[in-house]
Amino acid sequence: MNTLKTLYLELFEEFSKDPRTLIKDYSILLLKATSIPNPNQNLHRYFSYQGIHSQTVSYLDTRLLGDLIRATIKHYKSTRNIFDYFVKNDLSPFSKKSFEEDLNSWPSITKNLIADFISRVFELSNSGLDINIAFFNRAFAELEQFLMKDTFSYKILINLHGPLGDINDIPLDRITIKKASYEISKIFCYYYSDSDWTEFEMLENDYYIEIEREINKMNWFSQLNEENGIIEKIFNCLLFSNAGNIEMGKSLRVSSAWPLIKTEIMNTSKIRNKYNERNLFRYEFNELTSMNIKRNFALLKTVDYIKIDDKIKASIKRLKKAKSTIEIEDKIIELVLCIEYLVNTSNFEVTLQLCLKIIKIYNDSNQDENIYKLLRDFFTLRGDVLHANKKVASSPKNVLIIQDVEKIIINVLLKSIILVQKYSLKDINSALEKSLYINKPIEEILKNNSA
Repeated sequence: MNTLKTLYLELFEEFSKDPRTLIKDYSILLLKATSIPNPNQNLHRYFSYQGIHSQTVSYLDTRLLGDLIRATIKHYKSTRNIFDYFVKNDLSPFSKKSFEEDLNSWPSITKNLIADFISRVFELSNSGLDINIAFFNRAFAELEQFLMKDTFSYKILINLHGPLGDINDIPLDRITIKKASYEISKIFCYYYSDSDWTEFEMLENDYYIEIEREINKMNWFSQLNEENGIIEKIFNCLLFSNAGNIEMGKSLRVSSAWPLIKTEIMNTSKIRNKYNERNLFRYEFNELTSMNIKRNFALLKTVDYIKIDDKIKASIKRLKKAKSTIEIEDKIIELVLCIEYLVNTSNFEVTLQLCLKIIKIYNDSNQDENIYKLLRDFFTLRGDVLHANKKVASSPKNVLIIQDVEKIIINVLLKSIILVQKYSLKDINSALEKSLYINKPIEEILKNNSA
């Protein structure tokens, strides 16, 4: 690697002497001003912003810089020497091409291993287009690490809007729910900024999901396409583990394997963190939630949400909407739709049918009349919204009814997802109908029907 390092030093020497005006393009590489929380900020966004201070920084668009650099260095002797070294020693993970073809390809040696190396040095320096030997050495160490193995690692960080709690970490299989340190909140605010300083994407002590991934260099792009499925699995697990408002905010890839994956934003949605003020339906990360997350993660690990029944998909979508709205009437309607996608009813005594069938799935042997009364009270609120066009009072009693029914609906949806791995939703509803007339558990009826 010493020879390769010497070649890269020659590249930097040639680059620094280049009379062309790459520096003029620097202004278009700096992204907008970014507010960063004071490191002593330790308040939740749900309470007060008084006393928060910020500073303004800018950061490089490293992908654009890499493209500009390749256009600048393509005629360098050192660029060709590095290219030949990679080809001769079979170090490149990219398909073999001639030098001329490589200059117009992506991914490629000239873009990902040469131009992006220079871009990485500038990114590390965070001080304009200056060359510093310490940052050169750090970037080269990252390149060495990348070249030495057939696999590389990176992390996905996903900010969570809504939850509070006292639990610091909830570890799963290469996935952890964490409280943000100042450094993590700084990274998010660095890459995602808003013009209004009160709209920080993440504050210290906000929760986020950290996903660790190790993927193969030879088929990295196809493995990259698996990200959405992994994210959906863990977020659905959180949906089913407690009542209250929770939604995914912005997400980042964090990586030192910059030849293939850079530290960069993953989505550009403008989902605002709606929980700036007191939240009636708070999602709590507590010991019970932690236990539920670990249990549900194991239960749902093999579920393929792409192939799952369309009504189940629609029900999950409605649950997500219910858990991301701050309006009490919207939450009621979305929870009702969530359960109506799962449970079939005839046109007679619809509310009674829904209540009885929900109870049968929730707990076959449950004889507690209070659950029936709770569901009746909830459907009365639904009637007030849909038929009487009334505003629902945000009283402690109504909030408690909605929270408790949400827990029941979550449980019903979770059980339906597990059952639908063996039986069709049509068969499940048929068994539910029979269960109203014969005192047998749903699963026993399903087994008998399929025997």
